[in-house]
Amino acid sequence: MTDTEQILLELMARVDALEQRNTVLEQENHVLQAKVEKLDREVLPSSGMITQSSDKLLSRRRVLHRAMQATAATVVAGVLVNRDTPEADASHSNDISANNVYAHYVGAASLDGGYGISGQTMTSVESFAGVHGSNLSTGAGMYGVSDGGRGVVGEGFNSAGVVGRGLVGVVGESGAPGYSGVYGLHTDAGAGVIGDANAADQAGVLGRNGAGHGLRGRGRIGVVGESVSIGGYGGQFEGGKAQLRLVPRGAAGKPTTGSHLKGEMLLDRNATLWICTVAGTPGTWRKVSTTTT
Repeated sequence: MTDTEQILLELMARVDALEQRNTVLEQENHVLQAKVEKLDREVLPSSGMITQSSDKLLSRRRVLHRAMQATAATVVAGVLVNRDTPEADASHSNDISANNVYAHYVGAASLDGGYGISGQTMTSVESFAGVHGSNLSTGAGMYGVSDGGRGVVGEGFNSAGVVGRGLVGVVGESGAPGYSGVYGLHTDAGAGVIGDANAADQAGVLGRNGAGHGLRGRGRIGVVGESVSIGGYGGQFEGGKAQLRLVPRGAAGKPTTGSHLKGEMLLDRNATLWICTVAGTPGTWRKVSTTTT
């Protein structure tokens, strides 16, 4: 990079800093102007006469107004005239060290494959995270985007410090009734949530609920179970009361309308079990004979 290019970059950075500072001053000026107008309303009596006490308050208003002008002029003059004014600048060889940094906007980028922003903390309190994002409106507290990878990655560490083999990588919580702790949405042809596991006695997705459903599927097909192993099962059920329960339909008898596929099972209103043996409309159905004991 030439000296001219370096100077241009520095000038552009100063212009950006001036624009941001100008925005802050405009906001502060707006707040102070509202206070001045409030003083005007409180000071001037309804008759339009200015009393001695109100004149003192008006003098305070003039001082406040002059202070606003002087502050803005001092800041702008200090940045424009004094070219040697130090700026907050950080690079590979020039870091910033501070206990607290407050800013309206912070942008960070890494050009060598490292972190754009790295945050660390040493506490067992989960709300005091290494990086914390909050939103006082209805938007997201933290947002991650990736052009070709994962938008957000969470990794857990075990006691030996091995990445991805210890504690929970990502935890989602919600205290609002009817809302989920974790929400997955795919806007194209893909799954909303995918869970992978490698252990033989563990599930890719585990749902737990001591008072209700551990896992629930809702859709055109509520739940699909598929085994990728020749010796596996599409579904396996265990229960203290019974292994499986079919909710009886409202009508009695086999289906008489609609398209059905071979292998469908139906329990009618009278708890009679029917199996579709030939696909069709409505298909061929056979009643499963049962005996009472």
